[in-house]
Amino acid sequence: MQHTDYDDDKNHCHRWKDSYGPIMERDNTWTTSLQKFNFAACSGARVVNIVAEAQGENPPQKDLVGNSEMIAYHAGGNNCGFGAVVADCIYQPDRSSYGPEYPGPAGRCAQQLADRNKYIDQEGEGGLYQDEVNTVVDMLPHPPSKITRTSGCTSWATRSSSISAPTTARTFRSTRYR
Repeated sequence: MQHTDYDDDKNHCHRWKDSYGPIMERDNTWTTSLQKFNFAACSGARVVNIVAEAQGENPPQKDLVGNSEMIAYHAGGNNCGFGAVVADCIYQPDRSSYGPEYPGPAGRCAQQLADRNKYIDQEGEGGLYQDEVNTVVDMLPHPPSKITRTSGCTSWATRSSSISAPTTARTFRSTRYR
């Protein structure tokens, strides 16, 4: 696959050498000393692949990084079902089975958008935000006593037993599929 030249695509994860992890490794101006990075990203991975499930023949991503001081990840389209939205709203090989065109509520595109937005907006168990919180807590050796939420994208950085989570439910709502 074009542009998956991070490590010659040795584990078929299609990682890009200019993703944020390799860029942070090459640019040490943000830290006081050189850092060793283990870039465990994998194309198609979801948050749960960090701690619970293997992806293909690859082990959970946490197992690939060893004893880390910090784990940074970005949750995005794979967690929210972006591929299904693309398939049902853009790439429709047989339009006859997709129902009315968007925005008709009975069409597959509108249904897919509604399902994805429900998952993004849902508070508590079964919603994107809680799924991410559960995964972050599972990554830590000791559950945090406090989770700090600020604004930003769906990225988390964990260090020791504290969490800095630049994510809020309101942020998710502002990034809904339209």
